[in-house]
Amino acid sequence: EPVLSVDAGPSVKRTFFRIRVSGVGSRRVASARLQLQVANLLNAESVLGGTIHAITACGWDEHVLTWNSQPSIDGPVLAGTGPVTQGQRVEFDVTPAITADGVYCFALDSSSEDAAHYNSREAGAGRPVMAVLVE
Repeated sequence: EPVLSVDAGPSVKRTFFRIRVSGVGSRRVASARLQLQVANLLNAESVLGGTIHAITACGWDEHVLTWNSQPSIDGPVLAGTGPVTQGQRVEFDVTPAITADGVYCFALDSSSEDAAHYNSREAGAGRPVMAVLVE
């Protein structure tokens, strides 16, 4: 699916990310930002771009993930964004969650019924990027 969506209803949609971080080694993570691009689609923009949470469960399979099998959103809110527009690059600061090399999981949800749509890694361009700066 080339688009990731978040929406509070009437059809609730959440997006989950599993990200492998490498190259940190023994250095300190100064900054970690998940960069998403709002899709260039009609109605991709929203009054609320969503809220990102760290989650502990990383054992899910994206190919069979359903509403009933989705992991619990059990971690803290790390960042959120207000209104987003078509084609906009949006950054979520997830620095507190990234401490070393490893696999990290996140959930993006929204409290707005005005859905936001982002490019997925299957999109032709504007794919999600995890930008990690170390010291």
